[in-house]
Amino acid sequence: MNLEEARAWLQSSTFCNKMADMDNATDDAIQAFDRMIGRMGPYSSAVQSGYRRAGSALDTAQRTFANEINALVNGRARDGRAALAAFRTFDTALRDLRGMNAL
Repeated sequence: MNLEEARAWLQSSTFCNKMADMDNATDDAIQAFDRMIGRMGPYSSAVQSGYRRAGSALDTAQRTFANEINALVNGRARDGRAALAAFRTFDTALRDLRGMNAL
């Protein structure tokens, strides 16, 4: 994805709607994570550690994606590849944490 395509992608209604949905889902997943983390006493330390890693991975992926979007908006990016890769990582981290929250 070249720079012009990436900037058009950022301004599309599809992207804006997807981001609003992902922001809401991320907020919900983090709230569920915060509620669950205090009730994990009966679980093994390995399970607790994996759950904490999933929560941390979502936070990291979200920040990385935001940084890549900012690079596109501010003209620091050469193309949209890094933003697209960061989006995929963010989406995967969100799905992973939501899946763990559902257990």
